[in-house]
Amino acid sequence: MLYGLYLHHEKGHMVESGTHDELYDLKGTYREIFDTSARSLNIEKLAKTMADDGDDVLDTAS
Repeated sequence: MLYGLYLHHEKGHMVESGTHDELYDLKGTYREIFDTSARSLNIEKLAKTMADDGDDVLDTAS
């Protein structure tokens, strides 16, 4: 899980702020940027890193 506060600015104005999960759920620009970045990374490595993050969701990466 990613922690912290993230701010998204456009043309000097804050348009999105919140935790990773909050911003990702908004399906706005933050999510577009995050998804684009994730696609450019080694997805298998990312999936293994995110596996078993301690939540109640069944993690499928092994």
